[in-house]
Amino acid sequence: MPGLFIDGLIARPTAEGFAGVVVHRDEPATLRHLMRHATVHGPAAAIRTLIEEHPSGWWSLPGSYSEGGQCACHCPELDERRPAQQLDQVSALLDPSITRVYLLQPERLELFDRGGGQWAARGAIPYDMWPALR
Repeated sequence: MPGLFIDGLIARPTAEGFAGVVVHRDEPATLRHLMRHATVHGPAAAIRTLIEEHPSGWWSLPGSYSEGGQCACHCPELDERRPAQQLDQVSALLDPSITRVYLLQPERLELFDRGGGQWAARGAIPYDMWPALR
């Protein structure tokens, strides 16, 4: 059923702003899973694993609905596979289902929500603060 889940965008910085892949079923645990990837493996490895190696995005992130996650490009049990698609800040704003952006910066994870026809910064969490926040 369309519109049942809200989507988020896992992104990395670009010269124009950011670009990334969709995570369907964006849930409160998405933030925790992204921070775990970035602090355990480093933000560059998180970008490589979550964005570059899975260009069609995610139905659920590793550690969420199923421990290994379900990507939209390599998961054989999914009936619907999405083509590889990177969205930037403009194209993500045109998709009304994407309500949040998780921007993996080198030192912190930045959060943006849709607001007033643009992406509004909602906060940032430095990776070195994460162990204290768990």
